[in-house]
Amino acid sequence: MKVYQHLTQLIERSEHATPDQYAEELRDIEYLLPSGNGFDLGCTIHVDNSKPNRIRISTSYHHLSHRGYYTGWTHHSVIIIPTLTGGFDLYVTGPNGPHNVKGHIADMFDTALSAIVSYK
Repeated sequence: MKVYQHLTQLIERSEHATPDQYAEELRDIEYLLPSGNGFDLGCTIHVDNSKPNRIRISTSYHHLSHRGYYTGWTHHSVIIIPTLTGGFDLYVTGPNGPHNVKGHIADMFDTALSAIVSYK
């Protein structure tokens, strides 16, 4: 099963349960999402603002100058929409910032969400 498929199932089950019942599994998925290398604050899955057909994750990106100095942050939402063809569409909100950061964020999330993992 792919990460986004498991996340979709968790969001669907959480609609009929208390938040605590799936909190640990959601944290486990958050650890699979981009972190470090600019994603220095990690990612947060927003269960309250998600549905099985639209999942919202927030992240921030820490930008570097061409000399290697940190120049600031941009804050983004990543919207995942599972499709009928077995994949997903991914949208990144927020400022593009320097160096097409939204494209980079989309690539990193596409890789993380497409990874195949096994869950019990």
